[in-house]
Amino acid sequence: RKSLNIWMTITAIIGIVIIKFFAGQVSTMLRFAMIGSFLTTPFFALLNYVLVTRENKNLPSWLKLLAIAGLIFLFGFAIFFIYALAIGKAG
Repeated sequence: RKSLNIWMTITAIIGIVIIKFFAGQVSTMLRFAMIGSFLTTPFFALLNYVLVTRENKNLPSWLKLLAIAGLIFLFGFAIFFIYALAIGKAG
């Protein structure tokens, strides 16, 4: 319970700092949020997949294949997004 309160407090403080830092610059804040979400989502999905498959060994093979297909899509989209940022076509 104590660690949950600590993490919630840290998350709230970071959120407030980000909002204060980008105050008056909504488009910059949205670009920051877009880049952050596109680049972190595949890693959170991978962590979730590892956690679920580690705890539940009896998942149907079709569900594992669907999850792996989703991971491939997310990582592929992240790579495409990085490429689009590099050539100046994103954001």
